[in-house]
Amino acid sequence: MELKDFIKATITGIVTAVNELNEELKEVGAVVDPHSARFEGDGINKMIYENPDK
Repeated sequence: MELKDFIKATITGIVTAVNELNEELKEVGAVVDPHSARFEGDGINKMIYENPDK
């Protein structure tokens, strides 16, 4: 397998897993990879959502 094929397969798997997790976690309000978030500080220790209810 070429490196580019491995990378494509890996990223496809990650995206699929994130989508599946978002569906599974909908009921508890958890979001994996929230698109509506902005970061402050170092981006790891503090995360602020655009929607303050989350």
